[in-house]
Amino acid sequence: MKNIIAFALAALLALGLASCGGTGNPGEKTTQPIGPINTAQNFSYTYRGVEINLGAAPESVLAALPEPTHTREDESCAIIGAVDSINSYPGLELYVTYPEAGEAPFITSIRFMDDSISTPEGLYVGDPRAQIEALHGKPDEGDISNAADDFFYYYKGESSLQISVGADGTVDQIIYDYLFLDEQ
Repeated sequence: MKNIIAFALAALLALGLASCGGTGNPGEKTTQPIGPINTAQNFSYTYRGVEINLGAAPESVLAALPEPTHTREDESCAIIGAVDSINSYPGLELYVTYPEAGEAPFITSIRFMDDSISTPEGLYVGDPRAQIEALHGKPDEGDISNAADDFFYYYKGESSLQISVGADGTVDQIIYDYLFLDEQ
């Protein structure tokens, strides 16, 4: 029961991070159009044979994926006037941001919901802390050997892979995230 409660709390925290892009201050929004510049350099994830590129247009991905088990929309906490659509699939949530009219939507986040899927390197939610560095190498931010660090970041292009470790020493969040950068 404790594991279920801990996982539920971690899921709520991750949901808040993922719905806000997970990279900025939740209270800060931008009025600038934020869109992809070069998605080929960003992280991508293949789910059920469908390649999902962070920062890319969502139409072909959504058409190729099976029907989501659940879909909801929230006001974007990163872009003023934008809406985030969260599409739930077994083991995964896919976030798509729809900016104001006239701006193209783009894929902003891929969040692992449980241990039914892994990163391409083989990391699962629930794996021990040591597996992070063993599979993904040294993080760009965070020190695996420092027990006080519980968030680890890997960057690629305009995207990140965020991995967090819970109090029990196991991975409790894996999130691929598009980086919202005002400097674009």
